[in-house]
Amino acid sequence: MEENTQRYLFYVVTKGHQPGVYSSWAEAKEQVEGFTFAEVHGFNSYEYAVLCFKSRMSSICSEIAATEDVFGCTWDVVSGSNGLPVIPEEELNAEFALVNSMEDWLVKLCHKCGIPGPCFFRQVRYLRNQGPFFGYTVVVPGFPLELELVATGRYSRLETAAREDAAAEMLRRLEETTGKEIRYYNHSKVKLYSDANNALRARVAQLEDAYDKLRVSRKPTRSLTNLVQKSSYANDIQTHPTRNRSAYIS
Repeated sequence: MEENTQRYLFYVVTKGHQPGVYSSWAEAKEQVEGFTFAEVHGFNSYEYAVLCFKSRMSSICSEIAATEDVFGCTWDVVSGSNGLPVIPEEELNAEFALVNSMEDWLVKLCHKCGIPGPCFFRQVRYLRNQGPFFGYTVVVPGFPLELELVATGRYSRLETAAREDAAAEMLRRLEETTGKEIRYYNHSKVKLYSDANNALRARVAQLEDAYDKLRVSRKPTRSLTNLVQKSSYANDIQTHPTRNRSAYIS
């Protein structure tokens, strides 16, 4: 990790002894050494580093507040527990003819919307008798509507899978927020199935409406039939008082 981070101009420490933006790896390293679940990210732009730092710190405060309300402890403690959300092995081992990079789609959508690109914050968690699990939290800083766009993916032993999972979650949120869509093969299949289901629902609604109308239209006929039967029954009783009345009861 140290070799990869030394090549940046600025370093954002979001989980460390003293979170902040630092101009050297030596300064940032002091803040993360010995800190449980430390989180640091390198940048080559100071303005972008500050934007990402603010967005990530805001999301961390929200996570801590939400976790304390539910569990009565901080987010870091819960993240290190056995309740870690992990990508299932069968999902990782699935075979596909082609695989699109969710991160590439996410970057393209951000560029299309004219907003800063996503920033991925890496986390590492260790479970008992198991190797490290990697996870990512993605932030899109400086969103025009001043919304907090933050997405956290599931954890995985494969770091690339964890990063893609976080990118896919942020892509979904960004599509919902901006109203933009990305059209690709799976999108076309989903759209086709959705249209078919909508047509089926519309047909079922028509049949239910027709049935309701038929049921309502038959009610007066039944009432009229009962009225005629009761009238015939009354007249017959007056004419033949001793006749068996059970034969007229409907």
